[in-house]
Amino acid sequence: MSLARVCNLKFIEGNVDKHDYFNILKENLKNSAEKLGIVNCFKFYSDNDPKHTSHMVKMWQLYNCPKVINTPPQ
Repeated sequence: MSLARVCNLKFIEGNVDKHDYFNILKENLKNSAEKLGIVNCFKFYSDNDPKHTSHMVKMWQLYNCPKVINTPPQ
């Protein structure tokens, strides 16, 4: 029998600013990676949305994500 692995899901109403996005990452990303068994090898995909490229988010990713994939500007 195989066990299904499920990551965290966050429902959001309204707009998300950089502080909301940062809190979502802090509360859910590492926990989800642990549940999936990929904590040391996952790649986090980030686009050029200003909240995704804010200084506090980039610093958090530097210390908490093994690899961040950034998209080029469009």
